[in-house]
Amino acid sequence: MGLLGDRSLDARTKAVIGSTEREPSDTLLERATLIEEAPSPAMLQGTARWLGIIDELRAAGFTPDELLRVALNANRDDLGHSAPNPAMLEHLMSPAAARELADELLALPERTWRHHRLASVALAKLGGVDARDEVLVTLDAEPSRLRAIIGALPRDRREALVLKLATPATGPSVDTPSNALFIVKQLRLIWDLVESPATTAARDHALEVGKVGSDYDRVRELLGKPFVPEERPTRAAMRALAHWTAERANALRAKQIGPRAAQIWSEHNITVDAKELATVEAWTAASPARQREIALAVVAAVEKFTGMPTKLVDIVAHGGPPIALLDLDGLRFCLVPGGTFELGFSEEEEAAVRAQAEVDADSDNHYELYESLLDQVDLMRPIQRVTVGPLLAMQGPGEGYDLHEAAEVLANTYLRVPSEAEWEYLARGGKARELTYRGDVVPVEAAYFRETSAAGPKGGNAFRMWGFGIEPELCADVMSETHDDLPLDGSPRRGDGPRVVRGGAGQLFPWQDTGEWHLMLSAMRVSQQIWEFNIALRYVLGIRCQ
Repeated sequence: MGLLGDRSLDARTKAVIGSTEREPSDTLLERATLIEEAPSPAMLQGTARWLGIIDELRAAGFTPDELLRVALNANRDDLGHSAPNPAMLEHLMSPAAARELADELLALPERTWRHHRLASVALAKLGGVDARDEVLVTLDAEPSRLRAIIGALPRDRREALVLKLATPATGPSVDTPSNALFIVKQLRLIWDLVESPATTAARDHALEVGKVGSDYDRVRELLGKPFVPEERPTRAAMRALAHWTAERANALRAKQIGPRAAQIWSEHNITVDAKELATVEAWTAASPARQREIALAVVAAVEKFTGMPTKLVDIVAHGGPPIALLDLDGLRFCLVPGGTFELGFSEEEEAAVRAQAEVDADSDNHYELYESLLDQVDLMRPIQRVTVGPLLAMQGPGEGYDLHEAAEVLANTYLRVPSEAEWEYLARGGKARELTYRGDVVPVEAAYFRETSAAGPKGGNAFRMWGFGIEPELCADVMSETHDDLPLDGSPRRGDGPRVVRGGAGQLFPWQDTGEWHLMLSAMRVSQQIWEFNIALRYVLGIRCQ
């Protein structure tokens, strides 16, 4: 059997390496920089993966010929691993194998783009190109490979071949600006090997055609600079390596967000002489003068603890207890008294959803809209009566960050994120058994989301707080499958693993009738793993009452 199309080694290969692509080590990435000339980060990662695969297969007794056959024929469907880059194939190929591969490609009645890439690898490895091989030569090879192919030809054949490549005989895109400028850029890589009056005329024609192209000025600038082949590792390879170094550092920081959120829950609190803040009832019973006195005491304690300039804006009832609104360095926070509430998805909330599901019984997306939520009821139960202490909490949704940025922010602030009990207490605003912070309406319609977002603070709940469900807001608790064993004092559930996230419907807007509205529910909870690229922080500061 020829080199191409050989699947006889798949089973043996899978037995050694499995069928799941793994993250390559730092050492493999560094080795890959010596192979790849101008890689994207993804290309460098792919080559590093294959270096690891080849190491394992070689240790398992695979011969050099078998290693090349595995790499040449790898694909995700059959082997579970993507095909290696051409540079990796060249790394594995002997001159004899290159000749065999070139002959196989010459025998094909038609060649695909992948075949052209393989041809550039084989011809560069040969060190000498026969006249019959010239049909395999294209301009889309990497610089060093293209120079090796053209440089292996006698001068008269170089000129003839380059003229042929620079002036394709047929095709609708022959004289398009993009095609012309591509030809000029590639000819620059080999100009010192082939310059002649005829090739200069071909270059000038291509430049004339490319005048209207967006890259024209850049191409003219490149032509004014001699092409100097880089030593390995190239600057492009080192940039790709730097990308992965930063990505791994970011991933490590992202993993720290959960432990950090849980740690600072106990640390980032202030103490105020105000037993009235312990419950909504005690706070409401206090006189306006005493409420103001307590609010100003909180302002002083916040400034002392955080160093942030803080001021009292007002104290106003908003369909519930009087709530003090504070300004912390430009951010609005609500002073919310503590209380005991029912956490979880109540029977009344479930009944409201089921009633709406019956109204929409003929919907094509009925499972996504309703049944998928009802299948997750256990995630929001059993209902627990939880006591939450008083909080100073950001009035609206927090800013969104990449996970590693969020971890960095939490490491450098005196504020914290709420436990999920605190989050749900704030979202419910002292109301029991209501679907969202705005009431009992099932928020299935996209119009509901638009109106809620537009209302902002004016549509806030009885605690003057708003925006719950819109952004994916991080909580300090480790994710759990139910509310069993939830701490009943408002503290977060501890442990290793991804944290609970509440909300996130705004990240999925406009909604596609596939259940995005579930995230607007006060009881709905998902894992941090769902939000791989973005997380929001609704800052709070705990208050201990003397």
